[in-house]
Amino acid sequence: MKEKYFHGVGKKGPYFEGWYLKHQNQGKTIAFIPAVHADKNGNWTASIQVVLDHGAWNFTYPIEMCLIHDNEFQVNIGDNLFSEKGISVSIHTDELSVEGKIAYSGFHKIRGDIMGPFRFFPFMQCSHGVLSMAHNLKGSLTVNGKQMDFTGGRGYIETDRGESFPETYLWTQCGFGEVKDTDRKKRGSAGKRPRNYQKAKFGAGKRLNKFGNMKKARKKRYGLETTHCEVGKKHNDFRRRENADRKNEMNSIMASVADIPFLGMHFRGCICAVHYQGREYRMGTYFGARITEYREGAVTLKQGKLLLKVTKLGEKSHGLRAPYEGSMDRIIKESPACSMEYQLWKGKKQIFYLISEQASYEQEFS
Repeated sequence: MKEKYFHGVGKKGPYFEGWYLKHQNQGKTIAFIPAVHADKNGNWTASIQVVLDHGAWNFTYPIEMCLIHDNEFQVNIGDNLFSEKGISVSIHTDELSVEGKIAYSGFHKIRGDIMGPFRFFPFMQCSHGVLSMAHNLKGSLTVNGKQMDFTGGRGYIETDRGESFPETYLWTQCGFGEVKDTDRKKRGSAGKRPRNYQKAKFGAGKRLNKFGNMKKARKKRYGLETTHCEVGKKHNDFRRRENADRKNEMNSIMASVADIPFLGMHFRGCICAVHYQGREYRMGTYFGARITEYREGAVTLKQGKLLLKVTKLGEKSHGLRAPYEGSMDRIIKESPACSMEYQLWKGKKQIFYLISEQASYEQEFS
């Protein structure tokens, strides 16, 4: 089945669809969240959220300034482009100024759909997707007059769509490089660092019906055609220079637990994907995974011989807008880069033990 990159055509609301694009290099983090959303009355708007280590900002746009393709990942909002080849950003307000381009290497995709069979249920409150577990970056952004160089860094992209975010949930993501041998870690001792723990090496087209009325002249006005060509050239040059032996460094983990309303009931479900040393490890409710521990700042998943323990060690959170019945009225807390501990086991063998200061984390807990 051909992958579909936008699902909002024909939707009347409440509905939202957004993409989370994270960029990290040498202790610096910036994430962009372009999105479209329709309230209960079918009033559509678009937005871009910018998340930095020291804060988060939200900018709204008329829907007429939005153009989205469903047969490839390409989202244009105002003067900003987000695509598989890279991003071009031009945001200038009294609060925040961001300008620049970042090219991406090829996406490291997961096998199949992270939602498993639940992707076939159109009435899900929120559906998740992973576009790229990891990709290389080349380029820089100027943020409030200061340059942030992301060449040699790592990126991650995911997407969500539906009516609302789950009422309670936990989400974490971390991209990391080589993990050297460490002291064996007992499963029950999460939160304490062993003597020789290893930190992450890397501090880390089909137009929309009503959205597609931007004519070619409008595209030129906002500079989208020229921008796309420039980003594409960087992307192609970069891919040719990418070295295959860096495969082991494209490690990444994403895990989430959420309360899911389903057919008049509620259950707590989980999804997880790990790319480590060229292998993929998948866990999920539809694979028989069980949530054996779930509390504020920690979760443990068990599926057959696989066991994943996630523990938050520190937090630097900012308020983000999240969808509630299609409107971006809810405020959640996200740490774009905080201290997290990850343990992955297969039976008695520890696959890796990692502490990263550049992990991302969200939790709404009750």
